[in-house]
Amino acid sequence: MLAASLHIPGTDRVLVNAPECQRLIEQMRATVPDVIRQAQRTLQERDRILAQAKEEPERIVARARERAAELLEEHDIVHQAQTRATQVLTEAEQTAQQMRGEADAYAVSVLQDLGSQLEQSMAQVRNGITALRAAHSEPPHAPPRS
Repeated sequence: MLAASLHIPGTDRVLVNAPECQRLIEQMRATVPDVIRQAQRTLQERDRILAQAKEEPERIVARARERAAELLEEHDIVHQAQTRATQVLTEAEQTAQQMRGEADAYAVSVLQDLGSQLEQSMAQVRNGITALRAAHSEPPHAPPRS
């Protein structure tokens, strides 16, 4: 529009078509608020994306910390369970050893009693054999006279 306008010689001034200039001004007034609103929406969208971009790593880090805490707790629970299992196994081995010792002592006692009974029985057998041998070596008894 300025290029097609009439220049006033010796000045920087230009004669413009007033209705055309008014139309352009009105068009700019109508367009500029839309452009400003679009720029504001773009800025808001940019701010939202930036906030989301900031929140996402923070959320990931928070979740990673939570998971690390869970894993530590699980590790601690597993460690406690392993420690308790070792204690139970040790106690069971000690109890089994004690029971084996008691069973062996009982078996020895029973075998000693059995040995004593066998010795008594053998003594009775020997006495019986001795008595039988003595009875055979004695002269036969004469029947009583009548």
